[in-house]
Amino acid sequence: MTRIDVPHAAALLIGRVFVADEADRSTALALAKQIHLVKDT
Repeated sequence: MTRIDVPHAAALLIGRVFVADEADRSTALALAKQIHLVKDT
C-alpha cells in the first residue's frame, strides 16, 4: 500500500490492472477489486 497525502477534500483514483490474455481476466478483476481510496481520520 502507498499513502498519498492530498491537501484538500477531493481526490480521484484511477486504478489500472494489466491483463495479458483471457486467462488473466479473473485474477485481474480480483486484484482491481482490492484497490480502494479511503479517508484517513
